[in-house]
Amino acid sequence: MTEDFYKEQVDKEEKLKEEDLKKIIKENNELLNRLVETTNSKPLKLKKLGKVQRKKGYVNYLFIRTNGNMESLKVPVDEMTTFFEKTPRLARPEEILNYNGSPTIIQPEWSSKPFSMIDNYNKTVKEKYLSAGYRLLALRAEQGNIKGKKKMSGAVIIFIIVVMLVVGYLLLF
Repeated sequence: MTEDFYKEQVDKEEKLKEEDLKKIIKENNELLNRLVETTNSKPLKLKKLGKVQRKKGYVNYLFIRTNGNMESLKVPVDEMTTFFEKTPRLARPEEILNYNGSPTIIQPEWSSKPFSMIDNYNKTVKEKYLSAGYRLLALRAEQGNIKGKKKMSGAVIIFIIVVMLVVGYLLLF
């Protein structure tokens, strides 16, 4: 009697563990699906620059801290340099980006040089990095999922020539 009772208790515990694991897996899948969906993403909000501020040489300054926080600021550009927190930083025309019609600089805290689209693009081309979509297509092509256009085999070419000779012979005689 006690053995049957013990087995029943063990079976119940195992079923509860399996159900708990299934429940945890379902919850994790739901959380991952929510993370993957980008329907709730909001655009980045930077401080607005007025016409007067643009004429005075101000730019939007997206300052990235070492802990990952970002600050949106308005900073004047004077002789291709900006001063923020008593530190001069470069601001070449190639490094000034455009966001919703206003000039923007992306500046990491650990660097005196801001993010440069041109330098980053040249580095990407030089090191032959592929974009995610192109990389996926390249992998599928290597695996054989995407097949190129098939070339005509020698047997097909010979068959066409023989057929043309037979038709030509029948037409002439």
